[in-house]
Parts: sequence; C-alpha cells; structure tokens
Amino acid sequence: MFPRLFHIGSFSLPTYGLLVSLGVLLGLWVSVRNSEKQGIDPEHAWNLGILVVLCGIIGAKILYIVNDWAYYASHPGEIFSFASLQAGGVFSGGLIGAFAAAAWYMGKHHMPALRTCDAFAPGLALGHSIAASGVLPPAAATANRRPIFGESPSPIRWPRPG
Repeated sequence: MFPRLFHIGSFSLPTYGLLVSLGVLLGLWVSVRNSEKQGIDPEHAWNLGILVVLCGIIGAKILYIVNDWAYYASHPGEIFSFASLQAGGVFSGGLIGAFAAAAWYMGKHHMPALRTCDAFAPGLALGHSIAASGVLPPAAATANRRPIFGESPSPIRWPRPG
C-alpha cells in the first residue's frame, strides 16, 4: 500500500489526506441530499456540514494541545507551527467541537434536530468509513509487521509494538 500517492518536487499527496477529503465531500453531499428529502433547506444543510467539519478540526486541535500543555506552555510558538498544524488531533475534542457547533447552528436556524440527525447519519457513516480507510496505507507500509487477527492470513498487517 502507498502512504503517499505521488510526489511532484517537494510536494507529495498523502493517501490519508486524499481519503479524508473525499470522505468529507461525499459525506456532505449525501447529507445534503438526504436533508432535501427530509424537507430541510439544503443551504442550511451545507452550512451546517461545513461548520461541523471546521469546528471538529478546531476542537480536535485544541484538545491535542491541552493534552500536551506542559510542552506547549514552555514552547508557545509551537502551537501554530507547521508541524503542530500537520499533526493529528484528539477525536473526542473534535466530537465535542462538532456537537457544540451543530447544536448552536441548528438552534439558531430552527432546524428540526431529529430530522437533521436522520439526514446526516448516513453521510457521516459514509464519510467516516472512507476517511478511516486512509489509515490503512501508512500502517501497512511499515516494516516489522504482524497479522491483525492472531496468526490469520489477513492482508492487513500492523507494526509490532516496541
């Protein structure tokens, strides 16, 4: 598997980044189509989806920094460094940020909560599954691999700890 799809000069396209982008776009598209079928304004659905994605990223980064506050307190310039911005985030921080943004936006625009959740659930599942599959290429490309399920002939291999 390929952790990077291609290189052009110093630019390289990571498989994970492409699959996350594809997951977000397809997930939003499905969610907006479902929202229209539920009688929800598609413009509000697009806005909600984009807001939730952005606030999820911000929430994940904030909790990432909070979890390693001892380091970032003594190196505050690193908070906005390219390395920190490229680093991952904490899933629960993203979830909290996304839920808070969704609750605020849906309340402000009087969107029906249950119908909106129904409309977004399939798109969320699709987008998350596509994005999560982006974790496999970098993990499978590492050396010193072991089978995922005991000694089964699984094609997926993970690095051995230690």
